[in-house]
Amino acid sequence: MRREELRKEAERVAEERAAVLRLLKDERNSLRLEKKAIRDQHMQDVESLNREREEFTNKMELSKSAPNGSTRFKRNMQASCWVWRCRRGNWRAALRKGVKR
Repeated sequence: MRREELRKEAERVAEERAAVLRLLKDERNSLRLEKKAIRDQHMQDVESLNREREEFTNKMELSKSAPNGSTRFKRNMQASCWVWRCRRGNWRAALRKGVKR
């Protein structure tokens, strides 16, 4: 009688252990996929920001060399700084400060 109870208990523990191991394995795989997705999104964001920075730099160089370049440059710089503040998450302060024209 005692052996039978011990055998059943051992089977139950083995089943629970297998269930926990499956759960941990699934969770680990889920975390890996989430990490990969976050890494991919980060790389896309970095590439996008690099392109935007390059476009901005080119636009600033063009506006410096154009007639009335310094006024246009200042206006573009203020607008661009406003956009960057918004992107960094400081959009409330950016809206309070506003863009001067």
